[in-house]
Amino acid sequence: MPAATFLALALVTASSSLHGAGIFSVDAQQSANAMIATGSKDWTVALSIATSSCVQLYVMLLNAISVASGGIVLMNAAWRHV
Repeated sequence: MPAATFLALALVTASSSLHGAGIFSVDAQQSANAMIATGSKDWTVALSIATSSCVQLYVMLLNAISVASGGIVLMNAAWRHV
């Protein structure tokens, strides 16, 4: 996995806004486009994809939350790829 991907993951896991949304873990598997599983306290976060330039989440939250680190935007309403 490219070093930039690990850097993006580090930014995401260090984000206080992400933690405030209830996301407590981001785990990566080595591949060209790493599939990452995220853990949340209410099970609203599903599988994601990490590349050297971004980290993408599938999320369902009650409130929209914008997270600058890693270029992530968490959207509300239904499962959405962001």
